[in-house]
Amino acid sequence: MSVLSEDEREALRQVLFRLFDDRQFLAPGFTPNTTTLHYTETMLLEAAECERRIDRLLRSLPCAVISRGFLRRCLEALQRVLDSDGQQFAGCSAISRARWRSVITLSGMR
Repeated sequence: MSVLSEDEREALRQVLFRLFDDRQFLAPGFTPNTTTLHYTETMLLEAAECERRIDRLLRSLPCAVISRGFLRRCLEALQRVLDSDGQQFAGCSAISRARWRSVITLSGMR
């Protein structure tokens, strides 16, 4: 997988900040990479399997076909959706976020 562009890294930082409500994802020492993207995508796919509301929300994104690779196509759109309607991510997504938080955090640390 190719290296993330600066715009993609910034969008992924914002998505992680919104998902985890943690400013560490905005800190200069956190540099998301393709591994971070993969882990985040896996977390979201797990949550989508568990929670139909999340699946419907993600499918509402014009760029989304929920499968491997969707997150990179949808980073900026997902960021906008989370900014406007972040409350949809509840229930099962909390379990998925708890399971993946550490590995996602460590993947972007320098």
